[in-house]
Amino acid sequence: MLKAHRLSLIGSKDAPTKLLKSGPWHHIRHPFYTSYMINIICIALASAPTTRNRLIAAASAMGVCVVWAFAATREEAKFEQSKLKGEYEAYKRQTGMLIPRLTITVCQKRRLE
Repeated sequence: MLKAHRLSLIGSKDAPTKLLKSGPWHHIRHPFYTSYMINIICIALASAPTTRNRLIAAASAMGVCVVWAFAATREEAKFEQSKLKGEYEAYKRQTGMLIPRLTITVCQKRRLE
């Protein structure tokens, strides 16, 4: 049976009680914001019939993305002020905020040489 963990709403002031590091959180810290951003950009580009309209739609979508990136930054600040601060700092070093952090392991380096 899966254990449910309630996620915070955007802009909520609740203190984090658990750090998710499995599933999509293993690769990026804010998978929901990333999916929202990809979705809004694709919708904007697909729904605009002309190049000029696509540019306007893409610029609008980028504005929304900036708002979501700001929300993600605020959520990170909540973790940095919580009892999970140390664990979150280590997690930040391992994962990207909105896109996966590309790292090359020692084994991969040996294969490349």
